[in-house]
Amino acid sequence: MSDSNGSVANRERWLPVVGHEGSYEVSDLGRVRSLDRTRVYTSKWGTPMRRFFPGRILFASSTAKTGYSIVHFGNGQSGLVHRLVLTAFVGPPPEGTECCHNDGNPQNNRLENLRWDTHQSNLLDQAVHGNHHCANRMRCPRKHLLVAPNLRPTTRGKTCLACFRTFGRRQTARKYGRSFDFQAVSDQIFEEIMRAG
Repeated sequence: MSDSNGSVANRERWLPVVGHEGSYEVSDLGRVRSLDRTRVYTSKWGTPMRRFFPGRILFASSTAKTGYSIVHFGNGQSGLVHRLVLTAFVGPPPEGTECCHNDGNPQNNRLENLRWDTHQSNLLDQAVHGNHHCANRMRCPRKHLLVAPNLRPTTRGKTCLACFRTFGRRQTARKYGRSFDFQAVSDQIFEEIMRAG
């Protein structure tokens, strides 16, 4: 529980895991541990028995889809480490909020890196840090480059400004019953944006 010079143990604070008080604790560094416990049971001969289980740091695995750290408590129960930390140290999430990582790293579950915020803010964080699934795209579905000045500010990562402007023109054409070639119009708008930029 300490580094080579023994300083981590002095700084790490532990609080009970909400819903598992007396059995598990979570630290402000994003670690979860079980507490020492003694289990009393009856042997097959009817003799009362006691067995001691020492506390230990739980292994946090990573969920394949999101990359968030998760711990398993046993009896089919598990918890996301970032939510355990925030709930223990800050309190339950206010209505309409979710846990956000300030640095965009889902593995960094230190208290100073976490906050309760809106879903919109969480998506914006992902886009800013390049973790959003759309953030690494280089072209839109219509093959326009996703580079400045053809980028539209959004919480969904990179989106094509040329295609966004074309949607408005298509709506107008439909309103008046005109035919509309989306690809040709969006290509023309893309060229205009790139020349002006």
